[in-house]
Amino acid sequence: MKYITQLLLGGILFVVAAICALYEGSAVRDIPWEWAYTTPFSQLFGISIVTGQEISQLDFLVYAAKYQPVFPILMLISLCYSYFVLRHWIVSHYPKVGQLLTVVVSVLFIGASIALFKASTTGGILLFWLLLSMALINSALSFKFWKPAVQ
Repeated sequence: MKYITQLLLGGILFVVAAICALYEGSAVRDIPWEWAYTTPFSQLFGISIVTGQEISQLDFLVYAAKYQPVFPILMLISLCYSYFVLRHWIVSHYPKVGQLLTVVVSVLFIGASIALFKASTTGGILLFWLLLSMALINSALSFKFWKPAVQ
């Protein structure tokens, strides 16, 4: 029951932070000179932006992460909190699956931090360091639960 409560708490914080980040990121619609640099998802989907109304919701998160990073960082922290709660339960019940999950998530964290390595905005730099620290914490926890095979 305590795991469910903690996962719900993390999920609620994630949803509230996501709504706030989407609201803050919607300001990109009013700044046409940012469309070329802050709308990677619209460009990926092949959407031609003419009035700003065509911008993808995911691009709102990109803009918020670059220029107003408080709520995107809260989203990431709540997501990581929920992951660590879930990871703790998995490691305690299924150690091998927990080790595999830890390796996969560490690689994802490192990959995401590498993608933000050359960030030029404050939000990008903060997210880079946060993702890198989460990768290091996750990797350190994986060594805690790693048990060598007995021969």
